[in-house]
Amino acid sequence: MKNGKMKVYGASMAGVALLSGAFFAVQSAKASQSYSSAILPATSVTTQSATPAIEGRATLRAMINAGGRRTNYWFEYGTDPSDATTSAGFIATEKAAAGKGSVPMAFATDISKLSPKTAYYFRAVIENASSTIRGDIAAFSTK
Repeated sequence: MKNGKMKVYGASMAGVALLSGAFFAVQSAKASQSYSSAILPATSVTTQSATPAIEGRATLRAMINAGGRRTNYWFEYGTDPSDATTSAGFIATEKAAAGKGSVPMAFATDISKLSPKTAYYFRAVIENASSTIRGDIAAFSTK
């Protein structure tokens, strides 16, 4: 602080509302004390279209931003879209590590033993120490 005014670097402190990915530094009234912190980007998941389903197989795809936190991902899929209201009706793939990066990255999982001429619904799911986030539902059909 200088003359009772707070120095702000990189973000507005009004209401202490900072955008994800922002950086802030605060200097206290005592010149020897200063604090700074990086705000981690928001964790996010976007379900993307599946690759064409051929011979009972498909590849489910997603874009994941782990937000700098150790994050796992998996997909949930099934043939009844009403099962999407709970995870119980969907089949879950094995969890896999998405790492802890801070930019969106593409991830994919192959599934098999799909029934022919059937519509499937799926979504990507991510989980870290503080939350579980389910992506939007997408669909594909087998031949």
